[in-house]
Amino acid sequence: MPRRGAVTLDDIDRQILAELAEDGRLSNVELADRVGLSPSPCLRRVRRLEEDGVIRGYRAQVDPSLVERGMTAYASIRLRAHERELNRRFEEGARQLPMITEIHHLAGDVDYLLRVEVADLREYDRFTREVITGLPGVGQVTSTIVLSTLKDEDRGI
Repeated sequence: MPRRGAVTLDDIDRQILAELAEDGRLSNVELADRVGLSPSPCLRRVRRLEEDGVIRGYRAQVDPSLVERGMTAYASIRLRAHERELNRRFEEGARQLPMITEIHHLAGDVDYLLRVEVADLREYDRFTREVITGLPGVGQVTSTIVLSTLKDEDRGI
């Protein structure tokens, strides 16, 4: 189970993270060569970073436009009331929807910001009218449509 709290990283740890953020499929031998370690110490560091929860996982970056997710929108959600149980039920329902790729709980005028990926505007319209507004507690939905993406990267170090 990952430890909680801040983790102390040195320059080699940061270099390992940067290399893996760029290419998570690097072999340990290749990674060790790039960061100037032999394979065994490199593997120990990677495992420690995984155990500490710094490295949360590895995944493929999929082109959304090739899997019927070519349109991205952000849905700003205001709940009707601010009650712990209502928030929990909303979050639980939103997590179940594969079109919602990010859920952020916010402070300010908006309670939640959802990143939604769908095929097109028609599907987004249906999704907001029939699905998002049906989630527990939703009072208001404001949409922002992404016209183009200039930078989209996972956070590395």
